[in-house]
Amino acid sequence: IQEMIEIFEEKGLSHEDATTAILAMSKNKEFFVDLMMAFELELEVPSEDDNPYFDGLVTFCSFVCFGFVPLLGYVVLYSIDLGDDKVTILFIIACCLTGLMLFV
Repeated sequence: IQEMIEIFEEKGLSHEDATTAILAMSKNKEFFVDLMMAFELELEVPSEDDNPYFDGLVTFCSFVCFGFVPLLGYVVLYSIDLGDDKVTILFIIACCLTGLMLFV
């Protein structure tokens, strides 16, 4: 409770007002835990609509799709004759595609 009083004092409340407010809010434990997560730990309370499985699937698909793009240079251009510096050219293409994917 003392840490929350200090946080409220940093926000501009007097010590008495911060103590009164925190003591009143601490009577409802669930509300106070949510308040502590937001102010003290700077964490957001997940909403009931959040689905971690869907979020994980979206993250996996983006890693697969955007992670495969830099390899496209090797897959598509490997059979084409690019001269003696074929590996270097393919590496530069992969670097460029990687840089491009960072901004997409």
